[in-house]
Amino acid sequence: MTGLTKRSARIVHLLLAAFLSLPAASLVAECWAKIEAGPAYLHIDVLESGHTIKEINMAAVKADSSFMVWRGICLKPSILYGRQGHSEIASGGCGIGQYIPLGGKCSITPSIGCNFTQFKTNIHLPLSEAFKLKLKERFRSISPYVSLDASWCFAQGWRVI
Repeated sequence: MTGLTKRSARIVHLLLAAFLSLPAASLVAECWAKIEAGPAYLHIDVLESGHTIKEINMAAVKADSSFMVWRGICLKPSILYGRQGHSEIASGGCGIGQYIPLGGKCSITPSIGCNFTQFKTNIHLPLSEAFKLKLKERFRSISPYVSLDASWCFAQGWRVI
């Protein structure tokens, strides 16, 4: 198991522990939730001095959710994981938002949060005809974000988000 995989597993475990440790009483009071999970396609360009030196296309799994916890305040966790050959990406984050109903059929949820992403790959640089340099690269980023979700209820129990 590589260092990235161990760290990715720790991140996922920490996120799951945080979600499972929420006070049960506040979730039972008004339990509105949205959970989405599915495949994702990633195209990653590795750049050196503004030039693409490697292109990576990989399949990934992405999951997002929103949990209403108290008086319209909601938690919005998300995770993403993908692996292709010697390349691996793991991302996780959480935000906090405020659900605001606009009439009976529409609503908005402004939120803020932060994502942590770690990407690992091998890069082969040809130095001459006979010699190639193999580099193991790891990239990390912490990205704050601001978002706005909007929804419209077009029929009882059915929403477009």
